[in-house]
Amino acid sequence: MSTTEPATWLGRLEDSFPGRRTEVVRGALVQERVRTFHRQTLFHVGVALESCPDARWGFVSDAVFPFDADTEFCPDLAVVPRADAEANRLVHAPGSAGLIVEIASPGTRERCHSLKPARYAGVGIPYYVVLDPYRATCVTYAQPGADGYRARDTVPYGSVVALDSSVLGRVRIPTECLPVDSGA
Repeated sequence: MSTTEPATWLGRLEDSFPGRRTEVVRGALVQERVRTFHRQTLFHVGVALESCPDARWGFVSDAVFPFDADTEFCPDLAVVPRADAEANRLVHAPGSAGLIVEIASPGTRERCHSLKPARYAGVGIPYYVVLDPYRATCVTYAQPGADGYRARDTVPYGSVVALDSSVLGRVRIPTECLPVDSGA
């Protein structure tokens, strides 16, 4: 962790739990083992985001977004200003992201759809996308407001997730190649 970055719980614990996603949720340290389908989904979505047409944006993975002393989210992918992505920073201001992408698992699904949308919308993040390799669905949240996102759409895998944004430009995430865990 850079000495110029703000101190966060996750920053102090960086690299302490290899193979696990770690977040601070309501004051509790929460961990989830990262499975192969999670990594494969992350790879495919990262490739899709590389083609984001607006050069002002870049993407980061497993960066820390501290909301308050009790909540630090670590989304799978976040589209942030390119200068922030190229600076290789660990910590980002929650409202700086143009898009947050989470890959749900049976253990994180509730947080992904209940707690996180309200927090992300509350700081004005234009888009929040939850990919679920266990249900073969992608849920997109858009139009943030004080009470959460005003638009929500569920797209089955096999479709293309289309985000047409005045902020990010035209973002496309193809889902036909994403892995599906039919045994979960």
